[in-house]
Amino acid sequence: MQIEMITDVQIDLYGEKQYYKASAKQGDKNTRYLRVQLMNNGNEFQIPDDVILIANIRKPDGKFCYNECAKRENRVMVQLTNQALAAAGTAYCDIEMRDENGELILSSAVFTIEIEQGMRNESAMESCNEMTFIDRKFEFIKAMHDKVAEMKSEVEGTYADYTAALDNHAKDTNNPHKVSREQLEVDKTDNTSDMDKPVSIAQQAALDDIYQQLTSYTNQKIAGLINGAPSTLDTLKEVADAISAHKTIMDALDAAIGKKASAAEFDSHTKDITKHVTAAERTSWTGKLAPTGDASNVISTFSQASSRANLTSKEKLSVSLGKIMKWLADLANGAASSLLGTNLTANRALVANTGGKVAVSAVTATELGYLAGVTSGIQGQFNELNTHINGFEGVVLPLTGSDDQLSDQIYAKWGTLPNKRGCIYV
Repeated sequence: MQIEMITDVQIDLYGEKQYYKASAKQGDKNTRYLRVQLMNNGNEFQIPDDVILIANIRKPDGKFCYNECAKRENRVMVQLTNQALAAAGTAYCDIEMRDENGELILSSAVFTIEIEQGMRNESAMESCNEMTFIDRKFEFIKAMHDKVAEMKSEVEGTYADYTAALDNHAKDTNNPHKVSREQLEVDKTDNTSDMDKPVSIAQQAALDDIYQQLTSYTNQKIAGLINGAPSTLDTLKEVADAISAHKTIMDALDAAIGKKASAAEFDSHTKDITKHVTAAERTSWTGKLAPTGDASNVISTFSQASSRANLTSKEKLSVSLGKIMKWLADLANGAASSLLGTNLTANRALVANTGGKVAVSAVTATELGYLAGVTSGIQGQFNELNTHINGFEGVVLPLTGSDDQLSDQIYAKWGTLPNKRGCIYV
């Protein structure tokens, strides 16, 4: 009959030592259990299904029990074994959670177990270190080592058999495949020496088939060999290194204890904002465009710049769009606004209308051509011409004499001499 004397305790994952959480009597034989509920800041901690639970007990005489525990309804069932209760006094215990490779994930605060001294000594035993977790690991390693040796011998034997079969097949000169001369097309074959002839298609196919069989068999055996092994013990070298590095149970215990993180180290790791991404950071990164990504569907938020400025290399997209918006707004509101969305009448001069906008003049390009070669004000030229013409009004000159004589008479009267060519003599 299995007797279970269960004591329920609550242990925090953080905090100071918790004293006198449980008691038991020295010498009890595998009947005492602690049913431990792990707490996190006052809330029940949900223990993952894929972790290994270990009770690390330091007995009153300084020796250790390092035993694997079961999980039952989100509680850690700590069995107080004969060795755990072998010495009377105060024992210190914590609960460790490790992954399948034995790496420490989390440990609880330390709590004490008061072991009452037994009144009888007929069942007394010598107190020693007990490490069921390490023992099972080494039993697994030894079993793996034995299995590796067995499989190695089997693979070597199979390989030798296939090698011998392949060698015999290669040496068989009696046409084992019954290939005919017609199939070989001997009449088309180059009469070279045997050393220079390539391997036939049939021979290559046979070699490939044997190679595939050997490869498939070897892979199958290796996969079966490492099935279920932790990632740190799934090669022959890792198994051999583990056996060599942990020759005794005490060596393994020292290595395991040396990897245990303190509460301060764990707390420092959880608060390290450099190693962990916050929810806000993860949200802000969602949908971000890579520097060389496709920006065809990018939505940009920007506002119009306060003044016109040229675009510069490597400036923000929102800044560039704000500058372009300013240029377009000024064009739309300035003198050129009347040019938007319409074509001008061809071959016309441009003027500024009463609103200060660009507009088409009634003057044509042909009319502007009449002014070609003009070097001074036209109205001034007309005024000067009228002055000279008005000077001749009512004057009667005799049409006698030479041009020079007429010119002298005109100069004497008006003090100026018009160009004689084209003059009107009245």
